[in-house]
Amino acid sequence: MVRQSGVVTSQALLTQLGDETEVVPAQTLRAQLDDNGRQAPEDENEEMNDVYLIDSGATANFTNEKAYFKTLTLFEVPRKVYLSDESQLQAIGEGTLRLTLLKRDRQVEVEVPNALWVPKIKKNLLAVSRLVDDGFKISVDQSGIKLRKGSETILAERRNGLYAIKVAHPTAASNQISTSSAARPTVSLKEGHKVLSHVGKQSVKEALEQEGFDVLEDLEHCDLCARAKQVRSTFRSRPQISKAERPGTFHLDLCKMDVPTAGGAHYFMAATDEFSGFRRVYLLKDKMETTQAI
Repeated sequence: MVRQSGVVTSQALLTQLGDETEVVPAQTLRAQLDDNGRQAPEDENEEMNDVYLIDSGATANFTNEKAYFKTLTLFEVPRKVYLSDESQLQAIGEGTLRLTLLKRDRQVEVEVPNALWVPKIKKNLLAVSRLVDDGFKISVDQSGIKLRKGSETILAERRNGLYAIKVAHPTAASNQISTSSAARPTVSLKEGHKVLSHVGKQSVKEALEQEGFDVLEDLEHCDLCARAKQVRSTFRSRPQISKAERPGTFHLDLCKMDVPTAGGAHYFMAATDEFSGFRRVYLLKDKMETTQAI
């Protein structure tokens, strides 16, 4: 990675990464942007506005705020996200973003699919490659980066060497736009059940609703839970073994051994007296010795 004074370059850090990893390039904002990725407010209305950076080096769209999601699916196993300084973060879900873009005369809602939820990432990023795949046409001029999709054009203005767009925070958007209520992200109850270590359905539902999610009721049966709760059937009662009323009844069992004894015996015979229960074992070198042992 190459850094020059006043310039931030973006490139993939690891070429051997698999499908379960994503890369975030180097990104910085100067003093005009605070640690939450927001520009220092110029007026009271500016305070609730968030910033998304347009980045050509990122391999996915990233956000740290779940309230931006229209739909969200949690991962059963978090995915790794590699930063340019070789550190790692975890993406815990993926879904479609609903962004309310702030234009001079109005607000425009844009949906961005295939975005990763990374709670600990400091800056929200929109990857150029993913935007192109999603149908956006991108052009660059002195005014900034223009994103076109359909009849709408979005301008990402240049700030401190980076291109950023301002979006209304979901809480602010719900208050400013009366014609459309902000939709809560929907989470699969089945996926939530897996992520939360297979706790009860009702507990999972309550936890997700408390976090502001709409719950998709798609969990009817969990095979893993059913197998884990299975118990072994009880052993059958041992049958009563009838005993002889008088001595003289013997049971003989003759078996061959796979490995001979030190004395060369290849067979053993167990003789049991039914009346007393007395048992004795005879070691035999040949079956012909059975009559002699008896």
